[in-house]
Amino acid sequence: MADMYADCVSVKKCIALTKDAVMKESGQTDESIVAAYIERAYMSICNYLWCDELPRRLIPAVGALAPILVRYAEQSATGYVSQKSQGGRSVSFQYSDGIKLDEYGLTTAIRAMLPLPRLRCF
Repeated sequence: MADMYADCVSVKKCIALTKDAVMKESGQTDESIVAAYIERAYMSICNYLWCDELPRRLIPAVGALAPILVRYAEQSATGYVSQKSQGGRSVSFQYSDGIKLDEYGLTTAIRAMLPLPRLRCF
């Protein structure tokens, strides 16, 4: 069985590979913001797996996590509509967590996409 950590990609390469898909999925048009969230997703997954660079086969997990983080940041900053009324034209916004992130900054769906973390021996 081949070692999945033998073929790894850097943060810059991961940003280049996933930037367009994340921009399309999240609706964010600013490339620097998208790059920052891709880097955050990359680092979150690396921290969970206890690896320094991400294996190439896990790039789709970064592509799935980054749009979630973009939407999470937008919802926590601007809120989302919780109630609307037509007669008095009332709109209520709610500010909340939006999604549940664990201690590594991952959702349960993203964690299910990943292998178990590996042990580090010092």
